[in-house]
Amino acid sequence: MSRDGGTVLAALVDALERLPGIGARTARRLAEHLLRVPEGEALGLADALRAARARLRPCSRCAAPAETDPCARCADPARRDDVLLVVETLRDRDAVEATGRLRAIRPDDPIRYDFCMTRPGIRPDLDPDACFDPFH
Repeated sequence: MSRDGGTVLAALVDALERLPGIGARTARRLAEHLLRVPEGEALGLADALRAARARLRPCSRCAAPAETDPCARCADPARRDDVLLVVETLRDRDAVEATGRLRAIRPDDPIRYDFCMTRPGIRPDLDPDACFDPFH
């Protein structure tokens, strides 16, 4: 049972607390905020989440959430196909790409393989060997 005796508020707090980086106190503050703002604003968050879940799918090339496949970033003709960028999060990718200084990775670079093998679950549908085919 939830810490508040199974109330609707406790269920909201529990749901918010399951989000990454959100602890019990922050979840409680977020829940209280959502209950204080105008109903349309709070329900706007629910609508945005519902729309994102319905329309976003992982890009077949980079796995970033996108409404099109491939995503706009991968479909950009100026995008280099000879560079492989391996990052843990989309935020990391955006930070690296914002610098405009991507380093080409050599086929024998051990970092790529080590990263793929030590981060299970990033792309469970991806065969690790497929990452390296373009370099052989």
